[in-house]
Amino acid sequence: MARRSGDSDAEPQTRAYLLDQERSFCTLMVRTLLEDSKESGRYAFDALSPRVNAFADGSEVPYIHGWELPDGHWARGLGLDRDWTLGSDDVLREEISPRELY
Repeated sequence: MARRSGDSDAEPQTRAYLLDQERSFCTLMVRTLLEDSKESGRYAFDALSPRVNAFADGSEVPYIHGWELPDGHWARGLGLDRDWTLGSDDVLREEISPRELY
């Protein structure tokens, strides 16, 4: 069962963890693809930086997979195959896909 929304459910530590992971992944991909070409590195940066920026700016970030959450996080216990949105209020909410509505 997903947690309810509210100020007490805010998870700034989850945002900080995910931001660190996204920055590390972006850096790795850009460095790796720069070995191929400048254009490949730029493509990786352009593709990955909006998500890094969303975490850094405190914006809503959709499509966070359960397996991306830190070990021991309560939402991982609900299943690694679930998708989540981290709101601008730092509350983690489960994504409901259209296929789950029928």
